[in-house]
Amino acid sequence: MSDPCQSIADQIQHLEQLIDQLHEELKFASGPEKSRLIFELKKTLSLLGQKRKDLEACQQAPHDPPVRDPHIFGMEVTQGLPDYELVAGKDTLARIFVGAPQPEIILASETNTEAGFTLGRTTATLHFDLPPLYQSTLDFALLHVEGPGGIDFDVPAQMPTGVFTNLSKSYSEENNVNFYIDGAHLSRVGSYRFSASLYRNGDRIGSVSLGSHRFHPTKDLRLLIVVDTWPMPTAAWNTLFEALRYVQRNFPVRAGFGPLDGDQSHGLRYAIDPVPFDPDFPGWGPVRQRIQAFNDQQQAQGKPDRAEHILTVRTQQPGESPLGGVGEAGPGGVVSGVTLNVNPAADDVFATLICQEIGHNFLGSAHTPDPGINAPAAFNMVDRRTITDPRSIMFAFYTQSTNEQALFLPDDWKAIREGLLAKESTGPD
Repeated sequence: MSDPCQSIADQIQHLEQLIDQLHEELKFASGPEKSRLIFELKKTLSLLGQKRKDLEACQQAPHDPPVRDPHIFGMEVTQGLPDYELVAGKDTLARIFVGAPQPEIILASETNTEAGFTLGRTTATLHFDLPPLYQSTLDFALLHVEGPGGIDFDVPAQMPTGVFTNLSKSYSEENNVNFYIDGAHLSRVGSYRFSASLYRNGDRIGSVSLGSHRFHPTKDLRLLIVVDTWPMPTAAWNTLFEALRYVQRNFPVRAGFGPLDGDQSHGLRYAIDPVPFDPDFPGWGPVRQRIQAFNDQQQAQGKPDRAEHILTVRTQQPGESPLGGVGEAGPGGVVSGVTLNVNPAADDVFATLICQEIGHNFLGSAHTPDPGINAPAAFNMVDRRTITDPRSIMFAFYTQSTNEQALFLPDDWKAIREGLLAKESTGPD
């Protein structure tokens, strides 16, 4: 296993390179761009100073000897894709990729005992004093997390069996040590340090550092959901509410979803107006009137929330061909509309469609050219399982990406987070 302080050292090197880059860009910048670069430079220098303190503390702390049983293939802290900027307040997975101890190869020199000298060749032998099938076991693991503002807590691991027989890295939650962290415990923006203790037969056998990770600021996604032209049947409403679980997962917002004016810690909050009306697509005049009237009413009643996006929903009508959706191209768009197809039924891709159309409000009208995402570590935080075939939400043909499979690409995730932060809104963000 590598030096537990190496992750911090690598982050310091990255920050130093970024600072050099910012200095170079400042040489040619002027006006607002120069001000932005100065702000970024100051922020990065501050973070670099903190990382250097973290490294010093890490190097001075006593460390356990490397854990060799189980074998450690690596570790990660993720909110869906390993390249996502981590967001404060969002459900997070910290996991250690483990497996059976690796067969030990011993190189032995061939010696001519009669002549008393060593020949110039070696032979490799396997060290076989290991359990059959090379298995490792753990009965418990505990993650310790330290964060900004005195945050300090422990999370027990979830391991389906605690028996690990794989001799290569596995991305399945079945074969690893998984720590599921409620977003409420990661509510503050800043750097968090993660370390895990491993136990076998009631004894602590060692620790694993998962490094220090920065959790970035965000704001909430607030939706007014309205009905396009025809009343929505009960089954369609049920599909919509199920889809909102994945909408919350897919956007870089805090954990939880629920009604506007309800729990203000929820990252996705919505209000529903079930009375059908003609949205007058593509002008959307009545839609804009609806969101304005809603927010005016919220203000008049002294309620805390405002809707920043409005989503029209409808079901496919008898005789209609399958339909999709549309989103007002951003950044700055607020209107989107979706159709739940029932012939054939499209419940399993409805969340993907909703995310794609709201995504256009932040990302513009373009679609990603390829459906697949090359990320074997992709993880479904809603159902707590690996996504074996992750797909891009913003691929044009949303029907090729089920609710469980579909994720925003890392650049889209970052752009949406920055778009949320740019909004002027009420609430506790």
